[in-house]
Amino acid sequence: GSVLDFAKNKVSSNVVEKCFEISTIGSHAEDLVEERSALMRAVLGEKSDPNAPIARLMKDKFGNYTVQRIIEHSRGDDWLELRARIEAAEESLKK
Repeated sequence: GSVLDFAKNKVSSNVVEKCFEISTIGSHAEDLVEERSALMRAVLGEKSDPNAPIARLMKDKFGNYTVQRIIEHSRGDDWLELRARIEAAEESLKK
């Protein structure tokens, strides 16, 4: 399965959320920089893709909780990119 599939599942979304938490603020976060970066890239997808994983997560009943946790555990450039993606999707999220 993909990160997107896991993040949209009631049970496995908790695991994805925990991965973001541990790789950001966990005691071994400094050793998980590459893994965290790969996880963030998998969730964000391509900027030009209107159907990127992050866009699909924002509209999913479980995925939106995962997005909230990703926001909580985002820093620096990741946070800026995530913010830009959410702002770009704002109108479609109101529907």
